[in-house]
Amino acid sequence: MKLPSYLFALLLLSLTSFGQDINQLYLRGKYRAECPMEVMDKASFRHCELCPFVSVSKSDNTSMISEIQLDFGTDSLTLNQRGKFTTVPYTRDTNDLSIRFRFSEKDYFFRVFIHNDQYILESADGLLMVLTKAAEK
Repeated sequence: MKLPSYLFALLLLSLTSFGQDINQLYLRGKYRAECPMEVMDKASFRHCELCPFVSVSKSDNTSMISEIQLDFGTDSLTLNQRGKFTTVPYTRDTNDLSIRFRFSEKDYFFRVFIHNDQYILESADGLLMVLTKAAEK
């Protein structure tokens, strides 16, 4: 009678051992973040405002969305926006990995998606940030 119980316990242990530890999925360390544009209509677009819109050439009035660097610590996030470093506390939901923080008088909430070796953050407004792990030096 005990043999089926042991077999069932062994089966459960083997199934759970193949799952990935949720702690390994948390954002940790340095990432390069890019903010894709959302086309609103044929004359306008929007992007996550954490990535600054910068002038590339004054002569032909060309601009682009600049990437930023993010460094996730255990409970703080450092943003590097073109050499301007700001560190803010952040919290993460242990169930779905979503993150929250306050930056420049605005509250940010991002859902987290994982695609291959990239993280994709989606803001409450539906705007995206694509994070790629920075190369270790």
